[in-house]
Amino acid sequence: MVVAVTISTAAQKIQIKKGEIQLDGVPVAKVDKPKGADAYTFSDLSGTPLFTAKVDDKTPAGNVLDKPVVIMTGTNGNIHEVATDNINISFTFSNESAIVQYVVKSGAGLITPQGVNTDKISDYFAVNDRSVTSAFDAKIAAIREQQAKEDNLAKSVGLTIDLRGNISANGDKIGFIARDIKPATQISLGQCKYIVMDLNRIPVGTMDFQTIGTNNDRNLKITTMDNTQLIIFTHFDITSTLQNDNVAKRMLYSLYYNGYTLGDMRDVIEAKQKVFVDAAKQQSKNIYDQQGSYSDKNGKQTDGLITIEFESLDNVMGKKEGQIADITTYGNMVSIAASKGAKPQVFKASERGSFTVGSRKFVGGTTGGMLGGTTVFFEVLYEKDGNMVLYDQAGKSIYLKLAKQDKVASLRYSSLFGNKKPEKIQKEFDDYVGCPSLTYSDYNTESQNGLIKLVDDYAEKCK
Repeated sequence: MVVAVTISTAAQKIQIKKGEIQLDGVPVAKVDKPKGADAYTFSDLSGTPLFTAKVDDKTPAGNVLDKPVVIMTGTNGNIHEVATDNINISFTFSNESAIVQYVVKSGAGLITPQGVNTDKISDYFAVNDRSVTSAFDAKIAAIREQQAKEDNLAKSVGLTIDLRGNISANGDKIGFIARDIKPATQISLGQCKYIVMDLNRIPVGTMDFQTIGTNNDRNLKITTMDNTQLIIFTHFDITSTLQNDNVAKRMLYSLYYNGYTLGDMRDVIEAKQKVFVDAAKQQSKNIYDQQGSYSDKNGKQTDGLITIEFESLDNVMGKKEGQIADITTYGNMVSIAASKGAKPQVFKASERGSFTVGSRKFVGGTTGGMLGGTTVFFEVLYEKDGNMVLYDQAGKSIYLKLAKQDKVASLRYSSLFGNKKPEKIQKEFDDYVGCPSLTYSDYNTESQNGLIKLVDDYAEKCK
């Protein structure tokens, strides 16, 4: 019986049959792991060894890497390292499959659909290249130098954690630390969470990570209440008490050194969070308290400060929503207040009004669809004689709105269920546009420029 491992990629299909590597069905090389070896040997089809490859999670100095590195060794003994950060491989339980994917997708071009490239292999291993692990070792050295400074500060102020998680400095309680550790099992990774809080039990820094073992060195990331990211390198031991927990100590020392000195931080936290939220608002595609004007469908105008959300601000801030999907419909209502802090009036997109902010204009409209469509405020990208090209900020799609039609239309050939048949697209176009002078095939209705051309031609030829 022939056992084959198949990996499909957008570019090519990789198969391994009895140690023979095939790309798109063409045999190109061989792979084998000799008994007692820690690396796989890659050979040409005649069996001549070319190089070996293995995946390692530690540097030569023993530092645990954030991501594994591929170690390839030429027949001359020279080593070449390849970072795996940007190499996407298909899920597999086979180490052989994984290493073949890493080598083929490494970008080195040693094994291609045309076979092995012996000249490139010779050039590739002409010199040693251990830049990946040496750069990581340098980063760890810098972290340890930083940690020495943190240790000195912690010692100078008597920073301690007791068995109950109380944090003290100079003999006075300044906060708390809590942890929740769920050990790894045979079917799941371990889950660890640490929280450092001020005296009001307001979270100042959090840290979540997964672990396979119960005792190892880790590079971990702290997220502060203002979304600052701090990196620590420490030894993790699931059996240690909170008082002797290296992770807890390193987390506290890093926070304290970086200005999160606990105590009563309510005012500091509120100020930092306001800066964080304000920055997220600026970064988002939402509109907050901008001077504008709303007009209802009868032309009645209301001036004031406009606010509308087209996306979740929590998502912009990088906050986790857990496993619950966000089912909020964004962009379906706008509020306008006479002044900041004043009670706003709220207008729904279903009321078919419009509003302007600066040079931007938005109109309420409803898309067609089997489930009744979606009603939101669309941004007007182009308008002529009441005919418009619209953009849904929340859905990130462009639409057509003709003055004579009540609803907006998407005339794209693609849909959630795949590409539409040409005759279906033509019918949708004819039903919505309703002008014999215009033909669907003359317009790229997937693009803004294509719809602008359609609007111009409609205004000229379909009066």
